[in-house]
Amino acid sequence: MRVHLALRRGLIYLLPLALLLGALTARVVASDELERLSLFCFDLYQKAAPREAGDAPIRVVDIDDDSLNKIGQWPWPRTVVAQLVDRLRAAMAIGRFC
Repeated sequence: MRVHLALRRGLIYLLPLALLLGALTARVVASDELERLSLFCFDLYQKAAPREAGDAPIRVVDIDDDSLNKIGQWPWPRTVVAQLVDRLRAAMAIGRFC
């Protein structure tokens, strides 16, 4: 009876410790696979319950290769960015930045 109780007490401490060491080993050895698994689970979650669009006035501007060839590599001068913002404000009614 005492041996059985001692074994049970040992498992209470050793089992979580073994699981922790296994998780740490997996994180170090297979970090790329775990990262891919994490991203895959996130993608599944986003497909199952996607986040609803908010009311934030956000616009996404895609800078294409033609613009990069014409104006130059990013970062562009402030004057060019200011002209871009002015043109976007006029075209899409972007609110004031403050």
